[in-house]
Formats: sequence, C-alpha cells, structure tokens
Amino acid sequence: MIFATVGSQESFDRLIRAVDEWAILRGRDDVFAQIGGSTLQPKHIKFTKFLEPNEFNRVIREASVIVAHAGMGWNKLQSLFYFGAEYVPTRDLHSRPWRSTLSSLRPVASACAEGTSA
Repeated sequence: MIFATVGSQESFDRLIRAVDEWAILRGRDDVFAQIGGSTLQPKHIKFTKFLEPNEFNRVIREASVIVAHAGMGWNKLQSLFYFGAEYVPTRDLHSRPWRSTLSSLRPVASACAEGTSA
C-alpha cells in the first residue's frame, strides 16, 4: 500500500492532486491518503481527512511507500518508525524553511515547476 499524508495541521492540495493523478495514470488501486484540512476530494484514491494516532501508526507500518511533505512532523515520523527517506526537490527548495530537514536526505528526482502536477 502507498500512503500519502499531509499531516493534520494544514492542507497540501498540490501534493494530494499529484498523488491522485499519478495513481490513475499508473493503474494503482492501493493508494490511501490522509488529506488533512484539504477541500480537495481525490477521485482515484481512498482517503480520509484525519486518522487517530493508533490508526495512523498502523497505516505507516503497513505502507510499502510513504509520500509526505517535509513538515515539522517528518523528523518525528522517521525517528518513530526508523525508515530511510528520499525527496523530490522543487525549484524553490532553497527558499523553503525546511531546507535543514532535507539536507540529510538524498534527492531521487526533479519535481515539476511550482503549481503543476508532479
């Protein structure tokens, strides 16, 4: 299962839209997302707004791939579950406040320009 999460504090419509579009293009029916406060309603993936902590932990353990943004909870998530992480940098990566979070990760691909689907 592929799990996409934007956390619980803010929405990240661009990420959820990209995952939703990717899933249909790749014929994936095993994608699940926690979309937070987003008003976007994904059309091709299963989703929920929020997960209770125990359910979130269960989903993390079952996922073979986790797609997430590099927000404040990312370091905690990695430390709790001891998994490696890679990232897809955006063009404006160095202007982002989480530059230090990403400095220890290895880039795996180039992302599309801001405002476009990945």
